[in-house]
Amino acid sequence: KSISPEDIVEARMTIEPLIIKFAAERATDEDIEELHSTIEEMKKETMAGVYVPETDHKLHFSIAKASHNDLFINIMAAISNAMKQQEMWEFIRDRTVTRPDYRDTNFKEHQLLIKAIEDHNEKEAVEVMNKHMKNLYDRYWKD
Repeated sequence: KSISPEDIVEARMTIEPLIIKFAAERATDEDIEELHSTIEEMKKETMAGVYVPETDHKLHFSIAKASHNDLFINIMAAISNAMKQQEMWEFIRDRTVTRPDYRDTNFKEHQLLIKAIEDHNEKEAVEVMNKHMKNLYDRYWKD
């Protein structure tokens, strides 16, 4: 059976701020380069007025890769799979991140995440991720 949206959001809100702390600490130049190319992709999509979930997944997965912890990487892959299997996500997504105001905010938050990693600023990375997760949470459960 597929994992509930509540479980996914709870897991993401708890785990992703931990993962990014290690990413900010350990990210190599290659990691940062990969994050930059994904954020560029997201920028083009945002400017074109589209939201592509795969790009979003790719960015969060690249953050996990930058943690250089294989178990964190596996956990992020499991989260991604759970999200893909959850039909409900599509419905929720269609009334949230696909909206222009949310789309722009979503992009800006991702930009800040990458910057914090690039600056190796763990405290900032964790704060921004907590805020990003809280915003996702608020957006998902808002009418």
